[in-house]
Amino acid sequence: MIKNAYAKIIKLYIESIKKGLKGNIKLIYIIGSSATEDVVVNWSDVDCIIVLHNYIKKDIEFIRKVSNSFSIKIGNTVYSQKEFEKGLIDPKTYYYLLLQKNNVLNFQYKSGDLLIPFIDSNECKQITKTMLTIDLHNCKRLLTYKEISDNQIKTLFKKIYVIMKSVLIMNDYMPKNYKETFKLFNEVFKFEYFNYLDFINDFRNDNVDVNKLINYALKLIIFVTEKI
Repeated sequence: MIKNAYAKIIKLYIESIKKGLKGNIKLIYIIGSSATEDVVVNWSDVDCIIVLHNYIKKDIEFIRKVSNSFSIKIGNTVYSQKEFEKGLIDPKTYYYLLLQKNNVLNFQYKSGDLLIPFIDSNECKQITKTMLTIDLHNCKRLLTYKEISDNQIKTLFKKIYVIMKSVLIMNDYMPKNYKETFKLFNEVFKFEYFNYLDFINDFRNDNVDVNKLINYALKLIIFVTEKI
């Protein structure tokens, strides 16, 4: 039921973008949990990479308007064709292009004249290592706060996720979502499993054990910094 609701919204979103942008749309690529059906109701967003021939204001406004018309949050990373083809893309896009290159995920739409930038697994690892360093320091900073707000608790959870995901990528694994990331990290490194579904349920009910979360994040930081 939940998966069908997400699939329906994604289908309508893609149709609306293709129809509204016509000749300017070059690529639509759904990534993250919603691309793999590992969705958690009232938590998972729809993440999308969009490439436009020309990055123009009216089309950006159209994308925003369409995105906001659905009950599920839709987040978009938008590139012009020139910057995309030159490889001027963020690390998350780079990684998901690697997944596409390895036939793990597929584009929802691609025009014939769009060139996909060259994606190299070793370069992806190096980019990921750079981002891992930033995420580790941001996570450490959160742990120094006297009090942590609800938004910061959610941010800390996401940092735990991206840190694990980055370490897995650097070790030749290609996790696509929360489920695969937490499961793989536990199995590969024998590190305490993080039950993300329990965390999400506790967060919704304002019942997160903050000290437990902080201690877990601290153990993860120590483990990762020693490993890399």
